[in-house]
Amino acid sequence: AVLRDEMDLITNDQVDEWFEENYNGLIEREHSYLQPHTKKIAREQVAKYVENNHENWSLIKETEVDLIIEKEGYFLKGQIDLLKTTDNGVEILDFKAEQKPSPEKLGKELYEQKIAQYRKQLQIYAHLVEQKFRIEVSGMKLYYTNTKEKNPYIIFEKNDFAIDEMIDEFSSIVDQIQKKNFASR
Repeated sequence: AVLRDEMDLITNDQVDEWFEENYNGLIEREHSYLQPHTKKIAREQVAKYVENNHENWSLIKETEVDLIIEKEGYFLKGQIDLLKTTDNGVEILDFKAEQKPSPEKLGKELYEQKIAQYRKQLQIYAHLVEQKFRIEVSGMKLYYTNTKEKNPYIIFEKNDFAIDEMIDEFSSIVDQIQKKNFASR
């Protein structure tokens, strides 16, 4: 509805209907079911997102964006949950259906490992978006749908140097696989 500029269709009843359609699609595709309590929590998380973002619908550029680009010897692929228009390009938003992590909850080391993984994921997404659409990625955020905190986001800065390093690392790994060099690091 948002991408068709039909924001007036976004009512609680319609969101309930879309939620059920998506859930039934999940059952068909993944043969994955949620316990009634978990499904209720998921629906509440969707309602919270709708409530918190209803004034920003017009900024949504695309949702569930499948991207794939060809590199030398391999394909780089990702699925981006949401692209939002900004003054300087687009912002990547990746939804996480869990509580927002913190060093206090996970311990400092585990927290830093988890955030580093998500940072890498979003850096690759930024590369895919910029290569595919030829548009600048101005920001990258994780949005935690199951957080009780006022701020559900973790924000990352795009780092072109880090992206280049990751692409080089992927290319090196692919090269080693193609040479059947499976020695451990």
